[in-house]
Amino acid sequence: MKWLNGYGMKLVLVGVVAAMVTSGGQTAIADFVLGEPVFMDEAINARGTTNTQGHSLLPNGLKLYFSARRGDKADGHTREIWVSERESLDAPWGEAVNLGPNINRPGATETYPTISPDDLELYFIAPGWQQMRSTRASTDEPWGPAVEYTGIYPDEFSSDGLEKYTYDEWDGGYGGWDIWVTKRATIDDNWGEPVNLGPNVNHTNDQWEPSISNDGLALFFSDYGGGHYVCVRTTREDDWGPRINLGLLAKDGFLEVSPDGRTLYFESSSRLNSLGLKESFWQVSIKPIIDLNGDGNIDTEDLLIMMDNWGSGEKLCDIGPMPWGDGIVDIEDLTVFIKYWEQENMPENPEDEENGSEVPEDDE
Repeated sequence: MKWLNGYGMKLVLVGVVAAMVTSGGQTAIADFVLGEPVFMDEAINARGTTNTQGHSLLPNGLKLYFSARRGDKADGHTREIWVSERESLDAPWGEAVNLGPNINRPGATETYPTISPDDLELYFIAPGWQQMRSTRASTDEPWGPAVEYTGIYPDEFSSDGLEKYTYDEWDGGYGGWDIWVTKRATIDDNWGEPVNLGPNVNHTNDQWEPSISNDGLALFFSDYGGGHYVCVRTTREDDWGPRINLGLLAKDGFLEVSPDGRTLYFESSSRLNSLGLKESFWQVSIKPIIDLNGDGNIDTEDLLIMMDNWGSGEKLCDIGPMPWGDGIVDIEDLTVFIKYWEQENMPENPEDEENGSEVPEDDE
């Protein structure tokens, strides 16, 4: 037999699947795993960075706002808000820029930044737990003077700006801080009343620091009892499923998921990094489980399992477009499967991939 080149393999797979008849089935969400946490690059974790407290990522993943003490400060507890940009999701972060005196007041501590999806509203917490808001007319303009904000604080916006997630001790919860969501029909409408996210997310411990995925199907959050979790759902109208423990350290926190769902950013006050810093920013990959039969290989046997479940909601095969799936086994999952199949099986030499490389035929 011969290895098919990458393009040919795609044609074969798509052709086979296109000939299949889809079937119904109960919807579910796929399994996924976290990789090994790694230290974010020094543009974010500059030498001397400490006292990190909160960060917020734009839905396109190209800007990160964060709060930290950076540089030589007389007051070791002073935190300021900074922003770093990058050209693409694979590009390194650029040098962090201080947001200036309209946001960062001399000698004060500004924390917990939250950026709106259009990058025109910045929310943060000032001393005395004072909620603050700054706006600007366009992303080319500087931030205006911050003023007190009396509305429900947005710890995280949905990618479309129509939902904001927060945590508070309102009546009707499950005890302590719970995570809530408030919605609006359009960005010009008023916000509705907050709705509790239910018992799979909230219970008697304090739940906090919510981060919603761009597709609205995965919610990452922390539990003051010492755990960090994710809940998933099939559609944005469904209730949240059971919480899944992410296995991070107790002193990790402030989770923030990337727009493609492939990276989870967090802060840690217990992981000692290469710069000798304890309070710093980290990231960990989120990987769908591609080896569907658990034999240690990504191969045609896994592909056949996916084909057998085509059109259903079998969570084992629902691996795209995000690692937690979208409730149906379809072309999105096949695309993800092909990507990982090529990474594991395609020849590294481009000429081998273009011309095909012979391998010994199987003995019969």
